Amino acid sequence: ITRGFLLRRVATLVFDNLDSFKPKQLASVLNSLTLLRFLTVENGEELFSCLSGSLSELPAASIAEILEALTILNFPRPEVVRTCLDLLAEKNGLISQGSWVRDHMIIAAHAVIQFQLYDKNPVVKPLLEELFRSRVNSSRTQHRVEEVIHALDLEKASPRVDVPPYWRAMIDQANREEQARLEHSGLQNELTLVLDSLRGKFQLQIQKNQQAGPYSVQFLDDETKICIEIDYPCCRTPHIIKARHLKQLGYHYLLVDCWQWRRLRSEAEQTVFLKQLLSGPLLEVGRLEGVEPDN
Repeated sequence: ITRGFLLRRVATLVFDNLDSFKPKQLASVLNSLTLLRFLTVENGEELFSCLSGSLSELPAASIAEILEALTILNFPRPEVVRTCLDLLAEKNGLISQGSWVRDHMIIAAHAVIQFQLYDKNPVVKPLLEELFRSRVNSSRTQHRVEEVIHALDLEKASPRVDVPPYWRAMIDQANREEQARLEHSGLQNELTLVLDSLRGKFQLQIQKNQQAGPYSVQFLDDETKICIEIDYPCCRTPHIIKARHLKQLGYHYLLVDCWQWRRLRSEAEQTVFLKQLLSGPLLEVGRLEGVEPDN
């Protein structure tokens, strides 16, 4: 909670003094606040409008920061994402020139797949081929790489690229390590307690750390195919691709914003929040029939 108040203060100071920042600094601010999940789409629009006139003058690293932020925000203007992709490709040049940073490859490929800009496949295909020829990446980008890999498997319009087994093994190992790390997370424990209290009322049998299609998920009710996950700031993807794939496979994917959860002051408020979140999928599978509304 204290961290949230501090971030809110920092964000307020930033927006009160936008004219004091240079374009390169604004790109970093946009990226940092977005990664912390502390920026709304409207805030992102405002920051980007301050940057839009200077995009062509920014280095590749700043363009990558902007593109990463737009992807996490799921920015509603794909043409802006397309412009950043074009600029990143222009500034980095051909993959054969060796000037592409690995993180930039992942950011570009992930953006193309999330926004389904498949006309950019000729740009992304050589990036992915080069990426998968290299040694496995750190777990810092595991979620983005995982979504890209599953898109190559599940989405016919995605570029045709072979994924080496050792990259898939890295994703599996990183997921297991993350599950172990989050096993005793305060947020997960709070969510578990509230979900347990809803088991009988909605006939749910929610289990932790389960497999849903090709993805591991934090919480899953196997019968209703309801998946629930916490959107932690450390995760560098908004899970748009994951949600799309799981929906395609018949799952209901629900994401809990960590800051929104932190603002709930009591277990009663948490219960109301989860009931509202679950109401759509529960209604769809017929689990709300005969349930009396709360006073």
